[in-house]
Amino acid sequence: MAIYKYVLHHRDNTIPKWFLETIGTYVSYLNKCDYCFEHHFVGLKRNLKDDPRADAIRNAIATEKKLKTHRSMLRNWRRLNMRAN
Repeated sequence: MAIYKYVLHHRDNTIPKWFLETIGTYVSYLNKCDYCFEHHFVGLKRNLKDDPRADAIRNAIATEKKLKTHRSMLRNWRRLNMRAN
């Protein structure tokens, strides 16, 4: 838990919080932890402030249509970040 909080909430972290929560949502999906998945998705939705987009990300994770590997998720970060800003 300490590592999670340090990485996610570190004041010098420049990665957008919505994207960190996206990573948390995806890892929770991979770990098959429904509680963690929902917890991180709520954070993703709150930080992204774009419900349709958040729902699209959730659906992509849950159906594995767009985010099949960790690598593809990280490659998509730049594209997703550009749209958020």
